[in-house]
Amino acid sequence: MTALSIEEISTQLESPNLRDRMVALANLRHVPPEDAVPLIKKVLDDESLQLRSMAIFALGVKPTPECYQILVRILENDPDYGIRADAAGALGYLGDARAFEVLSRPFYEDTDWLLRFSAPESLGTLKTLVP
Repeated sequence: MTALSIEEISTQLESPNLRDRMVALANLRHVPPEDAVPLIKKVLDDESLQLRSMAIFALGVKPTPECYQILVRILENDPDYGIRADAAGALGYLGDARAFEVLSRPFYEDTDWLLRFSAPESLGTLKTLVP
């Protein structure tokens, strides 16, 4: 499979066909984070939970300065517990120590088991808080 251009990926991310959008998102693995994140953001509110989940994971593995805030917003505000758990996992992939408090909260306050499991798992992947 040949890698798609940025323009082709952008167009496919707007396709009414879920398969096209998923293939386009998968093709972002060949794209540097600074170019990929604006395209990933296009599908964060997609009707498909599976595509949204993939996009959230992509934010964790394609870090840019804005990824942290996007993931925190999703973790704190999304109505779907699975999507919030995905955001917790992606925050762990970022490894940003600022996420300590944000990830600690769901462990103590959320009633969903998936999020309560994902949050401490991600806490274990954060960069050390002590120099």
